[in-house]
Amino acid sequence: MKIALRGKILAIFLVLIALGCLFFLGWGGYLLFKFIWLGFEELDKRVAIPLITLSVIAIIIAITLIIGKRLDKKREIKQQQRTQKIDFYKEFLQDWSNILNKISDKSFNKKIDDEIRNFTIKTSWKLILWGGENVIREYTRFREIRELSDPNDRQLAYKLLDQFDILLFEIRKELGHNDKELGQFDLLSLYITDIITLRLENPKDDK
Repeated sequence: MKIALRGKILAIFLVLIALGCLFFLGWGGYLLFKFIWLGFEELDKRVAIPLITLSVIAIIIAITLIIGKRLDKKREIKQQQRTQKIDFYKEFLQDWSNILNKISDKSFNKKIDDEIRNFTIKTSWKLILWGGENVIREYTRFREIRELSDPNDRQLAYKLLDQFDILLFEIRKELGHNDKELGQFDLLSLYITDIITLRLENPKDDK
């Protein structure tokens, strides 16, 4: 109890100190502004007006430079993150393409399931670092389909591929692509040869 009471007293004391510092900073700023303004009033108007104008211009330039540097820094960080995202997604998709080709024939066995489980464990922490929220949501949905579905379900392979197709669109959207003209499985068909047969044998409404 004594320790808790001391903690509360210390917290109140620190808050009072912070408020006091803010008050004195504000008061000091006011006095400085007043001093400068009175100095300008004592000057001849022919000198004061250009001096005030130059001061305002200097302040605007300084603020513009500060804001510009902050924006440049943000753009630089964003570009670095984009580069790292692209590198991660490239590795992510290359590894997944090998697994997806194994389940594209509508088979799903324990060996494939173990490969998916091991890969999801390996990539989860990278998704936390580089994946956008929509990508993480759809990837979580992909894992849920695998974990919650019956392994003997004949349509499980189709469900996994369909959800992964959605994931691919989210990845491309995050990287700035506009895919309005692309439809279901158009992305997967780039490296899964029998995707057309799979689409015909498993209508989307039967998902």
